[in-house]
Amino acid sequence: MADPVAIELAQLRATVQDFGRILASVTGARLTREQLAERLCVHRNTIPRWMAEDVTFPKPDRYGKWLLSEVIEWEQRPKR
Repeated sequence: MADPVAIELAQLRATVQDFGRILASVTGARLTREQLAERLCVHRNTIPRWMAEDVTFPKPDRYGKWLLSEVIEWEQRPKR
């Protein structure tokens, strides 16, 4: 039989992770070019090239930051 405390702890962890994702989408968390490059595991100079080559790549806001929810959406699209 599974330990009820361990089960409850696992449920709590999942809830906290879900909350973090929801909070990021509601508050409109944004990434700098450096953060975006780190997230995508590319050099920061790759970002402008991708923006020029891929019309579906998210565009930065007027402050040069990318909306995290748009980045996540782009990441989940099937690649050609």
